[in-house]
Formats: sequence, structure tokens, C-alpha cells
Amino acid sequence: MEDELKKGLAIIRQKIDSRRYETVSKSQEMTRKGPSIGRSFWVQSVTIPRPSEVTLVDVLAKVIQSLGDGSEAYCRPNLADVNAEWVINRNPKTSHYPAQADPTQRDDFRAMEQDMTCPVTVLYVHGGAFYTGSPASSRGVVSKLAKLTGGRCLSLQYRLAPQNPFPTGLLDLIVAYLSLLQPPEGALHATILASSIVLAGDRTGANLCFGLMQFILELGRRQGRSEPTVLFNGHDLRVSCPAGLATLRPNPEQTLSLPSKGRNREYDWLGGKVPHLESTFPACEAWPASPPRGDLYCESSALTHPLVSPVAAQEWKGGPPLLIISGQDIFEDGNKLLAQSFAAQDVCVQWEHYQFMPHLFPFFLPALKQSMLCMETWARFCRECICEGTVVTNGTLVLLDPQRKESVDVHRLTKLTRGDALELMKEEMGKRKVWKGPSAAKCVL
Repeated sequence: MEDELKKGLAIIRQKIDSRRYETVSKSQEMTRKGPSIGRSFWVQSVTIPRPSEVTLVDVLAKVIQSLGDGSEAYCRPNLADVNAEWVINRNPKTSHYPAQADPTQRDDFRAMEQDMTCPVTVLYVHGGAFYTGSPASSRGVVSKLAKLTGGRCLSLQYRLAPQNPFPTGLLDLIVAYLSLLQPPEGALHATILASSIVLAGDRTGANLCFGLMQFILELGRRQGRSEPTVLFNGHDLRVSCPAGLATLRPNPEQTLSLPSKGRNREYDWLGGKVPHLESTFPACEAWPASPPRGDLYCESSALTHPLVSPVAAQEWKGGPPLLIISGQDIFEDGNKLLAQSFAAQDVCVQWEHYQFMPHLFPFFLPALKQSMLCMETWARFCRECICEGTVVTNGTLVLLDPQRKESVDVHRLTKLTRGDALELMKEEMGKRKVWKGPSAAKCVL
């Protein structure tokens, strides 16, 4: 069965390698679309207004400085309105429809909330290598989370790279999270306690979730308190960590330099390539950037910053319970190191690893038993953080036969250390070239 899986992945990888690359702009356009809105779930689009104070950008800049070593370059972002959509499972037997013939958005939202069976609010951050994806393209998985948790999901449309490089997407996530805690005027939702919020994300969306955690934790370290304050929409807002952090196949380091890149290549249909840095990748109005740089998401000098690559972060103490669901892909080592770092600092960690499963298998292979089990684990963790008591640390290896599982020690997932990872990442970072467009010149790692 393992050999058949390898052969199947090799065929998929060959097709991916042989196809013509789409431009960044075209890829962004393609992923703005998603499944149509049926009667099985509610969807309500919202716009979160930018805060009235520009000081939030200053606060983020200070956190970037205190977590970095001074060598990282980045563009100072501007605050902007943030688009998102609420998703709630719709119970056809008990759904409460708005009483008015021409209901307002708020009437719709109140009706949506009555279909909730669990008070969890999932703030969902989609993946897509920082430059693709949207709430619409993520609607399938978000609606499943809404159904399985019984709660409500706020799916975020953060501004995408390369047009909006680091830390713009992170700033949008910060604004969205603070707006849940302190709703702006006219918001559909009432105040939501941090203890009722679970932050969830896949791939680079999970990376942004870790960035938000480091932002809150570092802010607290700077202020000497577990609940730091920040000026937000005219209020000195006390900012607590959410009740949990639920991630699927995070991208924990952005240089693709750890050993699992080579070791797991045959199980990962992406094969560890960085297409947008290849000499054959097509240019467009979005990429190469102006001025050109060596990464879609950030300046090359920022690739090892903890807000860009979470494995570089030194301290997670005080963070919320963490779930990492991982397959046997090129990011396995980074995810093991990240989970082990949390556990070593007495943060509750649940680690679930799927043997031989490729990149993002629950999305692309939803009929697999492993995929269904993965979604159930993801939702159960969200519920447990809110509804069902204390989350306990554990590690599970799900074998190729998903009915067979083995317990693993989350304190001993890898012999790789943070220092080892940083050394490998910096070595690869030094090889990164500025990409100026398609040419015969080699502009890859």
C-alpha cells in the first residue's frame, strides 16, 4: 500500500512539474472563488473597519524589533479595513429565519447564532503560501469545522503578498482578533471573550496564527503582565490569548531548509520546490515585486524572524493549548520542533501525525478515512478548549491503516534543536537571490 501511494504521488508530482505555471495575479484571481452558498450553512460577509488609532502599527513595529536581531528589513504596513465572512452550520429542522420580510444583516446574524450548539468562535486563517486563497476558497473546510464544532467561524481575508508583504497580513489578523474582543461600532457580533475564541489555520494561515500568539506574548513580556493592554478604537483593551490554537500542517519555517524537505519528498506532491523563484516562472504586475526581493512574502533578511518562521521563536510560555495536525511532508521536522518547543515550556500540546499522508491531504483527498479522522480531531480540539474541560498533552501517530494508532512522546519528537534549525535556515537564507523576473539566471535557493 505504501508503494502504491508513492507511485500515485509521483504521478501527481510529475503532472505538477510539467504543467505551465500560472502567474501570481492569475493564481490570486482563481482562488477568490469558492463553492456556492447552499442551504446547509449560513454565510454572512462583513467588513471590519480599521481602528481609529495608527498606534497599533507602532506597537507591532516595536514587537518586530524586540523579537528580531536588527538585520531584518520590512515595509511598514498601513491599517486598512479587513474583509471576512461568518459561517455557521444551518440546521434545516430548527433554523430560525429572520422575522422581517426585508431583514437587516443584524437580523440575519441573530438568526444564524440561534443555530449554534457550542459557544466556540473559531477565527479561521486560510493558507495559500501567503499569496493565494480567500474565505470563498476555504468555505468547504470552514463549513465542515462549523458543523463539527457546532460553533461559529469567522473566516478572514487578510491582504495577500506580494503586493502586501510581511507584516501586513499579520496586522490584519491582529485587527480582526482585537475586533472580536472589542467590537467596533455597528459590528454584528457582541463582545466575545478570549476564553471563547479558538484560532485556527492551515499552512501559512497557521503561520500567521503563531505570529499573533508571539505578538500577544511578546507584548505581555514587554509590559510585564500576562494580559497586556493596547489602545484600540478608543479603549485601553486588555488582550488575552485565545482559548486554543488549532493548526493543520503549519509552514513553520520559510526557507525550506530542514532535513524533512529531502527525506519526505517522495510523500509530498509539492516536492519542496519554490516555483515563484524559478527562472521559468512567469512575471506579472504583482511579481517580481518593486523593488525586487528574494521572497514573495518578505525580504530575505526577515526569513528567520520569529513572526515569519515560528520555529525561530525562543519563548512560548504562557501560550494557549496547541494542536498540530501533520502529514509526512516537507515541513514535518519544523512542526515536530515547534510542538516539542511548546511542550518543553509547559504549554499543553496535542500532536497528531499521519503516516505517509501528503501535503494538505484532508482538503485534496476528503474521502480518505484519514481525512475524516483529521477533521474530527480538529473540531474536537476546538470544542474541548471551550466546552468540554481541560485539554491534555498527548501525541498520536496515525498509521497508514487509520484504525491503528501509536502513542508518541511530544517531548521527544525530534533530536533537532532550535539552534540547529536556525543554523540551517540562515545558511539557506544566505543563498537566496533577488528574483527580477524569468530569465536564464538561477534565482532559486
